[in-house]
Amino acid sequence: MGKAAAVNKTYLKFRSKARKAIKRLQNKVSQQQNQIDKLINAVQDLQNRVDTLEGFH
Repeated sequence: MGKAAAVNKTYLKFRSKARKAIKRLQNKVSQQQNQIDKLINAVQDLQNRVDTLEGFH
């Protein structure tokens, strides 16, 4: 195998691993964003309940 071919093979391996790592990170970010959205919804729900209770006073 020539030097250029060896370098190309190494590059392709690295690129494949890098792409997989990026996908994993994107999935983690997406999961965390979903958790954040759930927390925001829960806080908004609590705020609505507080507002409703304050309306009774």
